[in-house]
Amino acid sequence: MRSYFYLILFTLFIYTTCYSSGNNPSEKKSAQLLCVTQAKQALSNWNDYLRNDLSALHQDGWAIYSIGLDQKNAFAIHVGKRSLGSYFIRSGKIENGIQLLKDAARYFQRAGNYEVLTETLNEIGNGYVYQSESGKAIPFFLQSLKVGEKSDDPTSSFLAEINLAQAYMQLKEYDKANALLLDYKNKALQYNKFEAVSSAYALLGSLAQLQEKAPLAKEFYLKSASFGFRSKANGLIGQAYTNYAIALFLESNFNLAKIYFERALKFRLKTKNSRSIAESYYNLGDFYTQLEQFSKAIYFFEKSYKISEENELFQDQIDALNSINELYKQTNNTKKQLETVLLLVKCQEQKLNKKMSLTLQDAEMEQLLIKDKFQQQMQISTNRLHSQISEKNDLIRLFFMIFGCFFFGAIIFIANQSIQASRKN
Repeated sequence: MRSYFYLILFTLFIYTTCYSSGNNPSEKKSAQLLCVTQAKQALSNWNDYLRNDLSALHQDGWAIYSIGLDQKNAFAIHVGKRSLGSYFIRSGKIENGIQLLKDAARYFQRAGNYEVLTETLNEIGNGYVYQSESGKAIPFFLQSLKVGEKSDDPTSSFLAEINLAQAYMQLKEYDKANALLLDYKNKALQYNKFEAVSSAYALLGSLAQLQEKAPLAKEFYLKSASFGFRSKANGLIGQAYTNYAIALFLESNFNLAKIYFERALKFRLKTKNSRSIAESYYNLGDFYTQLEQFSKAIYFFEKSYKISEENELFQDQIDALNSINELYKQTNNTKKQLETVLLLVKCQEQKLNKKMSLTLQDAEMEQLLIKDKFQQQMQISTNRLHSQISEKNDLIRLFFMIFGCFFFGAIIFIANQSIQASRKN
């Protein structure tokens, strides 16, 4: 009987081992591991693309979302949705972007990924700020700050303060905005986040300008540039110098304003950020326009137009051409004015075609997202049904195996008894 008992245990062990190994093929593990690795890389790319290359953010979001769909990997799918949501809120489809970001936020909340959740909630708030709905943005910024306290990254706890300040600036609640920016600046200093400090000072400068405190605005802009130097962030230094130059220009301090506009251009050229370079050339064109030095103004506006044309920055092209057209109008250069108008028409057509192309691309994306949501719901239902069927089948198999073991064990036992009886006889 003891051998019969061990036989049953051995059979059950073999069944359990084989069943569990059959449900974890190494091929599936390898594909899933690669998918997760690519999704993590997309998370790493997100911040850089968000600040420097929205087109790359769109493409990266689409790529990782597609991989996630192919591998049925929820992490990759929602990383993709977050990137696409960030792209949408900055490219005119704000409501769609907010919905994608909210879906991603729900996933990262379930997953307990507080650092990414903090950033995603902050992005939802940004979406509402872009819609000038600061009242709706503020709860998400506050929620981002609360979640950030749970993150392993200590900077998450104050990440949203600068954007919350912008929301309060929209509502003209300047005291609250000022308090938040000062707190954000001080906390960023504690962690040597000089780039964040530079951004805080730049916004403090803008706030001072809104309150018509020109000397204070200049002071903040200079500090923004100073910390931009320490962070070695050429883009931030360029923006700080631009803001400072504008403040000087408004005070009619033209000579010093020119120096800082030129310094801003110098640092922006190092960033190779086409939009900011085009803006710097445009600012210099506007500067010389105000001084009525029209030939120099046209030269810089044309530089702005050329950079914008090379990089398909249609609105920047239109702005530059409109300014050139206005100068030719003032100088009664009819021929050049006509040439500029023809360029304007061509540029506006290109902008419309590009917008239609992106709209079609985004519409296809939205259809895929809708399809994905349906597929996810169907997959949950299917998995639940398969699980129920599998559990029933496992019970049936286990019953028959135990019955078989008892049956064969009984035969062996009876045979063994018969043999022993025969020997006694």
